[in-house]
Amino acid sequence: MEKNRRRRTRGIFPESQVAHRWIDPLEEAGGSGVEFGPAAHNPFGFKNCVFADREAPSEGSAYHAAQMKLARQVVPTQVVAELGKGLPRDVFGDESFDYIVTSHVLEHVWDLLSCFEEMHRILKPGGRMVHILPHRDRMFDRDRPLTTWEELVERHRHPEDNPNEDQHHSVFDTAQFLSVLKNIPTFRLLDHLDADDKVGNGFLVVMEKI
Repeated sequence: MEKNRRRRTRGIFPESQVAHRWIDPLEEAGGSGVEFGPAAHNPFGFKNCVFADREAPSEGSAYHAAQMKLARQVVPTQVVAELGKGLPRDVFGDESFDYIVTSHVLEHVWDLLSCFEEMHRILKPGGRMVHILPHRDRMFDRDRPLTTWEELVERHRHPEDNPNEDQHHSVFDTAQFLSVLKNIPTFRLLDHLDADDKVGNGFLVVMEKI
């Protein structure tokens, strides 16, 4: 099983062993979770997981074509929802999930503080999150300044300034993101990797709801 998870076939990235280490016990105990922004070429491989995205990929779109080329399949969007813009409460009720996972998603969220508030709301007590974000120095963002805590606070105060564009709104390296997390008392850091064990161009953090 371990070898299968680490082997990359076609354009598919391996599953994260660190993510499995922290999330598998929750699933084995009957827990369920949600992945925001799933992609067939970049699977986490969890079984009791709802797939949520801001829109359902339509056949004939560039995204659909790219996924078919990379992985020969497209992850079906089970719930249309976008982090940071108010999750629908009929699906995302208070304390309704045991875990949340994302890979290369949070950097696209304008109001990251609102996003963390939403994730805290839908997680059960002791719920866990695994997030992989691109590391600035390993991406096309390498010449951009790192996003500060003060900048995130300003976005939270002025959500109307959201340009509503699909881009990297936030730019982090590992140390900067960990410093941001220190200002969020509703989660505690459980684990992290400076180089993620999935895509490889980012960093990984594991967090727990307090």
